[in-house]
Amino acid sequence: MPPWRLYFTYVSITIGSSFVFGYHTGVINAPLSVGLQSMMRIFSKLIQNFTQNVIDERRYTCGSSCVRVILSICVTGFVIGGLFGGLFGGVLANRLGRRKTLFLLSIPTILGSVLIMVSVCLRSFEAIIFGRFIVGLSAGAYTVVTPTYLSEIAPVKSRGAAGVMNQFVTVLAILLSQVLGLSQVMGTDKFWPFLLGLCAPVCLLHVILMMFCPESPSYLYLVKGDKDAAKHALLLLRGKNYDVFMELDSFQRDPEYNTKHYFGMDNLFRVQHLRWGLFVALIPHFGQQLSGINGVLYYSVPLFESVGLTNRDASFVNLGVGAVIVLGTIMSICVIDRGGRRMLLLVGFSVCLVSLITFTTVLSVQKFSHTSWLTYISILVLYLFVSGFSFGPGI
Repeated sequence: MPPWRLYFTYVSITIGSSFVFGYHTGVINAPLSVGLQSMMRIFSKLIQNFTQNVIDERRYTCGSSCVRVILSICVTGFVIGGLFGGLFGGVLANRLGRRKTLFLLSIPTILGSVLIMVSVCLRSFEAIIFGRFIVGLSAGAYTVVTPTYLSEIAPVKSRGAAGVMNQFVTVLAILLSQVLGLSQVMGTDKFWPFLLGLCAPVCLLHVILMMFCPESPSYLYLVKGDKDAAKHALLLLRGKNYDVFMELDSFQRDPEYNTKHYFGMDNLFRVQHLRWGLFVALIPHFGQQLSGINGVLYYSVPLFESVGLTNRDASFVNLGVGAVIVLGTIMSICVIDRGGRRMLLLVGFSVCLVSLITFTTVLSVQKFSHTSWLTYISILVLYLFVSGFSFGPGI
C-alpha cells in the first residue's frame, strides 16, 4: 500500500492545476445566464466611452449584440490563453522541474482571478477578458505539466489511474462550478465576480501544500542527474522500506523514461516509426477537440434553454452534465489499467458518435413538430454524449 505522502502529493498537485482548468471551463455558464441586462448595466457606460470616437464614422450602436460579442470574448479569452500556455508548459517543466513550474504557474492564476474579482469595481470588462486570458495561460500549461508529474510519481501498476486523476479533479471542478453558479448560490448580480475569481484562494492553498511535496524522481535522476535527490523523493513517495534502487534502474531501462536519444521535429516526419507514433498520438487529440465537448461545457445552459427549458430548469439540468462526467471518469479510473487506453477510446468515441447523431436528429424533428417529450430525449442523449466522452476521449 503506497504511503499517505503519495496520495497527499496527488491532491496537492491537482487542487491547484486540474481544478483551475475544470473550474474555469464550467464556471462561465452561470454569468452568461445571469442576465444580459445585468452585464449591459455594468458595462454600458464604458462601452459607450470606448466607442465614442468611432460612432460618427461608423454610426456604431452598442446594443445587446455588442454585449454578446463581449461575453463571447470573455469565454474565448480563457481558451486562447490555454492555446499559448500549452505551447510553453513542457519547456518550463523540463527546465525548471515539475514542482517549480507549478509554483510559477500559480502567479498568473492568482493574478488573473483577482483581476476578474475586481472587474466590477474597475468597471472594466477588459479586466475579465485579460484575467481569463492569463488564467488560461496557466491552465494550458497545467494540461501538459500535471499529467506528466502525476504519472512520474505514480507506481508502475497504477500509473494509468494516476494519470486519470487529472481528469477526475477537472470534472469535479466543473461540477462544483455548476453548483456554485446556481442563482440560489453565487450565480447572481452581486456574487458572480467572486464566482469567477474563486480560484485565487484555491491556488494559494495549492502553493502551501506543494511546499511539502517532492519533485518527480525521474526528473531528478534523468534530467538533473541528482541520484541522491531522486532516492530521497522515492523514499517519501514509496515508504522507507521500498527498494528505490530497483526503480532508479528501471528509469534507464524503461523507454517511457529513457531520455538518452533526442529527436528534432524533422525526425518526426522522416523516421517511419516516429511518424506513425505521431499519427497515433494526434488522432485522439483531434477527435477530442472536434467532438463538440467544449460547446457543451461552455454553453450547456443556453443549449438546454434552446430545447425548451426555462433558465431555472436549464441550470438544474446542467448539474446533471457535471455529475455524469464525474461518474464516467470514475468508471474509466477503475478499468483503464485492466482494459487499456485503446478500449476506452473506442468505446467512448463510439458512444459520442451515436449520441451526437441522435441529438441532431431529435433537434431537427423537434424544430418542426414542437413535441414536448422530445425535450427529455434531447437531455438524455446529451447526458449519454458527455458520459461517453468522459469514459474515453476525456481522459
